[in-house]
Amino acid sequence: MVFIIMGSLMKYKKLISLLIVLPVISKAQIDVNATYETKSLYQNLIEFGSENLLFGHQDATAYGVGWNAVEGRCDVKEVCGDYPAVYGWDIGDIGNLVNVDKIKFSNIKRWIKEAYLRGGINTISMHLDNPYTRGDAWDNSPAVKYILPGGIRHSDYLIILDRIAEFLKELKTDAGIPIPIVFRPYHEHTQTWNWWGRSACTEEEFVALWKMTQKYLKDTHNIHNLLYAISPQDVNSYDGYFFRYPGDDYVDILGLDYYNLTTASNAVTLGSTLDMLGKEALKRGKVSAITETGVEKIPNSTWWTDCLYAAFNYSADSRRTAWALLWRNAHVNHFYAPYPGQASAPNFIKFYDYANTSFEKDLPDMYSLRSDDKTPPTITFLNQKTLTTYDTTLTVRLTTDERAYLKYSFTDQNYEEMPYQFESGQSGFAHSTNINLEHGQNYTLYFRAQDIYVNSSESSEIIEVKVDTTKMSVSWTSVDYTDSSWKIGTTPIGFNSTGLKTETKKEKTIYFRKKITLPANLNGLGLLVKGHDGFIAYINGSEIGRINLPANEIIDFNTNATVAAPVSKVFIFEQDKMDLIREENVITVEMHVIGQENVDASFDARLFNNEGIYIDLGSTWKYYDEGQKPEDRIVDKLTDIQEIGLNYPNDFKLFQNYPNPFNPTTIIEYNIPYLPATRQNPEFRMQNSEFISLIIYDMLGREVAILVNEEQKPGKYMVEWNASNKSTGIYLYRMNCGNYNGLGKMILIK
Repeated sequence: MVFIIMGSLMKYKKLISLLIVLPVISKAQIDVNATYETKSLYQNLIEFGSENLLFGHQDATAYGVGWNAVEGRCDVKEVCGDYPAVYGWDIGDIGNLVNVDKIKFSNIKRWIKEAYLRGGINTISMHLDNPYTRGDAWDNSPAVKYILPGGIRHSDYLIILDRIAEFLKELKTDAGIPIPIVFRPYHEHTQTWNWWGRSACTEEEFVALWKMTQKYLKDTHNIHNLLYAISPQDVNSYDGYFFRYPGDDYVDILGLDYYNLTTASNAVTLGSTLDMLGKEALKRGKVSAITETGVEKIPNSTWWTDCLYAAFNYSADSRRTAWALLWRNAHVNHFYAPYPGQASAPNFIKFYDYANTSFEKDLPDMYSLRSDDKTPPTITFLNQKTLTTYDTTLTVRLTTDERAYLKYSFTDQNYEEMPYQFESGQSGFAHSTNINLEHGQNYTLYFRAQDIYVNSSESSEIIEVKVDTTKMSVSWTSVDYTDSSWKIGTTPIGFNSTGLKTETKKEKTIYFRKKITLPANLNGLGLLVKGHDGFIAYINGSEIGRINLPANEIIDFNTNATVAAPVSKVFIFEQDKMDLIREENVITVEMHVIGQENVDASFDARLFNNEGIYIDLGSTWKYYDEGQKPEDRIVDKLTDIQEIGLNYPNDFKLFQNYPNPFNPTTIIEYNIPYLPATRQNPEFRMQNSEFISLIIYDMLGREVAILVNEEQKPGKYMVEWNASNKSTGIYLYRMNCGNYNGLGKMILIK
């Protein structure tokens, strides 16, 4: 689907049409109930902001160098003749007459409204006082743990959130239309200067605070005119940026506060970071932006073109940066934007004249959608159209050829009449939802879409589903996976490399498996992986480690290695991996090349410890080189052991889940022993059934899911957890039976 939007790109000279082909993305705006104007702003920031840098300024119409609260004044406007496209405001000291920067809150409301009516965009940050010590925002004493649910200051903090909610609700036009706001709570959370920063709270506490705040405003106060922006400060890497990230389901704007932009070399560093951020925004369906930046007193007279614009113009993906907001002009010794006569003003006008920098007059209507599109979306299913599911929760994934909203029903209905909305991807291209079904039943499911221009599907797309929970799907990394159709070869295995014993097809990814019997009570293990280029290794379905592949991401067949380089890496088995080891095990490895032509690839491995070598270099492995990821196998679920004394477990055992990390499903296995009661072990009385519970918790100890809560006989069991409706993060699972308590940790990455 092609969208055409009109924008004034050459200042006051001509209107040109900007043709944008929107790519497929993975997620979109998080509030499916957002107001029309807020949804429109989000769409337009993605579309218009994909090649235009909107200029922003904090407190632009509130004060400037040498003036305060003068109607119509603005330092930026007095230099270039136009207002900023983006305005920044702060609601620190909410509840008082003036904010943290001594601006009357009544004036902030008025100036926000005036900016909106002129077509500008408003953002709000909040330097809130420390809610535990009552110090200011820069008091970095720990506070977050005290204001989360169950904390001693939780109810006090909700009062503060109530004040924020009331302020936000008052941001309306005379006609009662809520004014869309880019909301930046807890900005610069990767720093240490504030009470929500990395030195004052854990990652789990910060994420819980972000989610609590958002849910309270959105769900409790029914506020739906906010776009939520995350704003780490001065980070230059993927891992640095996504440290303490709440997850795509809780973030609209991938913002960055950056105050190290002092030289042209810094511009290259920032440009590289913006390139990464632009790629991630595109992939996740988000907006990327520089949410704060600047150099105090602007000592470099060509800073606007040599630093700020150079960073924005670094690459095609860095140019996806929708806006850059400069910090405030408080007085002659503390300013970040030019004012008349300031040394950088001539260079600022040059920056202003660039075709792809935008100020307020250059903006199209950011609060309405523009298209003559009358064609409904086309739905493409990622699932099979006729399928069997082995869980009572079916995850449906599909894509649309344009931004759309999805609904479904169990009978054929018009879009407006369908009762169920999709849970993820609304207003985006990629959509998913979980549908609860019953074992042994057959279903016909109907799906329809409506695009952002209110064109609805004329007929339903249909999936036929059978539910059979007596079986389960196992992945290629599992011990229970049947690999009889795989090829067999001696390592080194690969292609286009010297010294190979086995040649494979030239594929982007090759998969390897080797079953191994290991002795009991091993004293540590290491797995040496040698070859080219990127690898992930697993033991019994759980990841041991990876090299030259993106960290903290689910990897698929088409994932390229990050570098083309020889590898000789020893992965050390941590204790949770040692706990996975049984008598029969499987080591699995996937090998990825960098994706260029004429690459070389090879794999070899050694499993060892101080006591011996269990798999040596030059061994025989099974491998799969069929140009796709190996399909999951369908197996019968393990049930209780019917013949006591034949092959029953000797001890209670809760195993590490696999795969781990996972998305969205993982398997947890556990053993219930048959141990008749004796004088030596009176607590074990499992000859008959006894009550078992297996429960999932988040890192705050809140119950997330109950997997088992019933009497079970002695035996070996496996259960599957589908976490499609859960957020990325660390989860705990606990098994209780009598005096036995088992605990495991797993990681969900979406």
